[in-house]
Amino acid sequence: MAHATLSFALKSNRNPTVARVIFFIIVMGLGFGAAFAQTDVPTALKDRPPVAAPTSKIEVNPINVVRSLSEQIDDFGSGLIQGLIMGERVRGVAFVAVQENRVIVSKNFGCCIASDPRFAEGFNSDLFVSLAAMQLIEQGKLSPEKDRIGQMLTHETDPSPLRTTIEKASGQDLKSYLQQNILAPLEAESSAERLEMIPRVMGRLMIALLSGGAFDGGQILQSSTVDLMEQPHFSIHPALPGWTYGFAEMRRNGWRALQHDGQWQDSPQAQARLVIVPEAKLGYFIIVDGRAGAQFWRTLDDALFDRILPPRGVTAPDTPQTPPPDQRQASAIAGAYEASDEPLSSIAALKIQGRRLNVVATNDGGIVLSGSESAVLAPRPGGYWGAPNGNLNAVESNGRLVLGSGIFRPLRPWKRPELYASVALLFAIGMGGALYDERRRKRALNFPSALVLALSVAAIGFLLLSALVWLLAPA
Repeated sequence: MAHATLSFALKSNRNPTVARVIFFIIVMGLGFGAAFAQTDVPTALKDRPPVAAPTSKIEVNPINVVRSLSEQIDDFGSGLIQGLIMGERVRGVAFVAVQENRVIVSKNFGCCIASDPRFAEGFNSDLFVSLAAMQLIEQGKLSPEKDRIGQMLTHETDPSPLRTTIEKASGQDLKSYLQQNILAPLEAESSAERLEMIPRVMGRLMIALLSGGAFDGGQILQSSTVDLMEQPHFSIHPALPGWTYGFAEMRRNGWRALQHDGQWQDSPQAQARLVIVPEAKLGYFIIVDGRAGAQFWRTLDDALFDRILPPRGVTAPDTPQTPPPDQRQASAIAGAYEASDEPLSSIAALKIQGRRLNVVATNDGGIVLSGSESAVLAPRPGGYWGAPNGNLNAVESNGRLVLGSGIFRPLRPWKRPELYASVALLFAIGMGGALYDERRRKRALNFPSALVLALSVAAIGFLLLSALVWLLAPA
């Protein structure tokens, strides 16, 4: 029949439409025939109930997405900086991070501070002066034990004379020495291209400080000199971070870090902060075009450090065998404080600049901090106060309150609004006494006397001054 149908289709080739229809019917018929021809199903498989979908929950392990440290720092740091600069008088920020022997993050936010030659003056700041001094110590031209070199490097004394000392020891003016012996090697190329100058120099500097003075393409210090530079040389109390040659220590989350910050340069104004963690082989550098407040630096640095280096086991400090402070000692340090501007503070001042600290004693000998720091510190054996996580300790030293985050001195009297309020009260009492005296003498009071008027003006003036000092006081 199929042969007859095909013959009929061939005979009907003069009508293409009819031919296509007949061909389609033939193909469909062959398909159905093949389907119905498959009847050899085993008896055991016939008349079986349908398979139901699973009703129990199938546990599937989550797929962990592993992100590199550079990606974590880039994403977190970028978002953090962009959020912080919104409310600050900052025109631009450059951020560089290194891990072991490579730069893992280099970002710019706002104006391009990283490649602006106007910010090259910062390469003559105290950090590079300390590096120059370490080179000359390495060469035997300077000694930490002579001419108070060591004390200037730890900022126990004013480090300003160190610049002149370097010039005398090297036989060059300071800028020329720094350019030839530090900046030129760190750029590691003679090209006139100056783009990304700051990230390139600071990235290589951090790598050198983490890698025995060497970086890809050069070396600025010997390994033994880096060890000498980064070991502690001065400390106020074993429970507190100390100072190295050119750095202040920072202890956080069980890690020891080295920090150096402050004014990068004055015109145009810029601030910078460098942090390296030798044990973790990590470091980061942040420079801002403008002047950021202490809250900017505190939020940025603490959050970034906690993200990169989360808490680990805290080792108790090796403190002297003395009893913990008592309630009398805690009461003796209670009061208002302000950030100290002494040389020891200047090496790492950005996170406490202009801030004030209020201290209240507790009955058990502890202290409660508010203002620059918000914490409750318990008395600890060894004569200090400490936080439970070990990130913040405090001691009293020569009338100052020294914290792990900075040095605070008692607030100076003329910065206290209560001083001017007290004087205003005295003038008000005097005015009241003068009025009473005039009334007792039965003098005419058609208008205030000169004495009453003067006392009134003085009382109002000091009261307004008290309010002004209170309003202008930092947090």
